[in-house]
Amino acid sequence: MLKIAGHTFSSLYRWQLERYRYGMGVFKVDWALDGPIPFTAPECRQAGTIHLGNSLEEILASEQQTSEGKHPDRPFVLLAQQSLFDPTRAPAGKHTAWAYCHVPNGSRVDMTTAIENQVERFAPGFRDRILARHTFNTSELEAFNSNLVGGDINGGILDVTQLFTRPALRASPYRTSAKGLYICSSSTPPGGECMACVGTTPPGRPCRIYSSASRSPYLPLKAQGAFRLNSASDTGPVSPKKAPGISGGFLLVVERIGRETRKKSLLKL
Repeated sequence: MLKIAGHTFSSLYRWQLERYRYGMGVFKVDWALDGPIPFTAPECRQAGTIHLGNSLEEILASEQQTSEGKHPDRPFVLLAQQSLFDPTRAPAGKHTAWAYCHVPNGSRVDMTTAIENQVERFAPGFRDRILARHTFNTSELEAFNSNLVGGDINGGILDVTQLFTRPALRASPYRTSAKGLYICSSSTPPGGECMACVGTTPPGRPCRIYSSASRSPYLPLKAQGAFRLNSASDTGPVSPKKAPGISGGFLLVVERIGRETRKKSLLKL
């Protein structure tokens, strides 16, 4: 945002944004599989999303190591296996899955083996079903979507000091210091949410979000102004298949609806 409109901000607001802190990044693996993941636990064979961490103590140890800039041998892994329920995600008889673990922000360490070891640990024979894989380290994720700074998919550290002051301490964190320019993403309260719903919480005027390419209505929201569509809770930009007319989640037109005057603003990101 500083690169896009920093010249329009007050010196205080620029100072606040420059001190915004980003959190841990992620390392992500996508797999093409010869069959479903053979989890030992039957419940895991019937779940779309699984958190692999064994005990609470092991999860805490893994996340603590990562927060200290280390790469745990047994990372806490989030895994999704949607092809169990959506046959369009893979050819007949085959399956797909993806998983990620936290890594230090900006890390380029390859965590493929550590992630696959964790899956194999709870699903013996998993490696034998891998037909192909694709990986993303933090720099590749950021190159894929510049909103994922250092691979941080949550849009900034979510701690006591940045829970309500993201991205800056203001009466309304959704307002920037530039008149008519607003921010609404996982970098604003309440932070990252699920299913690309970040930034839908703040109350205000009804708005419609438009793609700058097609200018077709996408999603009505309660909001206060211009938006940047953000997919920090997902691990890549919003897909055109998920959101027709949205180009990578970066180009938006917002039309305010209300009273007699309608204001439009084009935000090229």
